[in-house]
Amino acid sequence: MIDTLKPGQTVRCTLVKLPRSRGNAKTLRSLMLLDPQNIKSLRRAQVARRRTTVVYNRGNRDWVQRRPCARIVSMRTGANWSFVYNHDLAAELRSVEPLVRIEAA
Repeated sequence: MIDTLKPGQTVRCTLVKLPRSRGNAKTLRSLMLLDPQNIKSLRRAQVARRRTTVVYNRGNRDWVQRRPCARIVSMRTGANWSFVYNHDLAAELRSVEPLVRIEAA
């Protein structure tokens, strides 16, 4: 299926099986974050984090209390996401192909 995809085409993925390795989980998470809704949520969380950043003085210098990034996506069977395909993503999709169902949208 991956060989038939064209650059610029919208791809819809569904998580069929949960990953057992940490590497596959990270790859799936990075692919899930390519969904336009997830990109928007991450951007809004970043803006809110910047707005509520705590800056305090320590040794006559400004220090920033760094907040962790929001966990937007969650790994669960049946999770759907879509993204625009390009050839850079082919290797990542092949590595997690047994875990996801890939279809052209």
